[in-house]
Amino acid sequence: PMDLQGAIGRVQLEKFESIHQLRRDNKSEIGAVLEAQIEGLRVPGELDGAHTSWFGVPVVCRDRSLKEALVAHLEENRIQTRNYFSGNILRHPAYSDLGDPAEYPNAEQVLDRTFFLGCSPTISPQMIEHIRRVVTNFQYQG
Repeated sequence: PMDLQGAIGRVQLEKFESIHQLRRDNKSEIGAVLEAQIEGLRVPGELDGAHTSWFGVPVVCRDRSLKEALVAHLEENRIQTRNYFSGNILRHPAYSDLGDPAEYPNAEQVLDRTFFLGCSPTISPQMIEHIRRVVTNFQYQG
């Protein structure tokens, strides 16, 4: 399997720059759609000096209620989302003996308010238009 993975990787490296640019463009477009249509969320940018190859569009909502409502709306309309990594790692059984999760309120807040939309280089203009339509129809009663 390693030889096959290496062969695939070599071909992918030839496309590295175009894949990287597509990810950056898609993150920018999807982020702009979200921020223009939904009050109470932000899409973080990159740090000065960074040149991020986005695997996902991070979305930070003002509260858990908005996150849950928006995620449900997106998923109901065939737009997949993912939670922000592990959240507070002390909530995982393997790490439960390392401390009290409640002692890390920022980690709790990130888990409650943040999620991702995918940022694949295969996202097409039609897919971004679908995201725009779905987001435009989102109604939050929070």
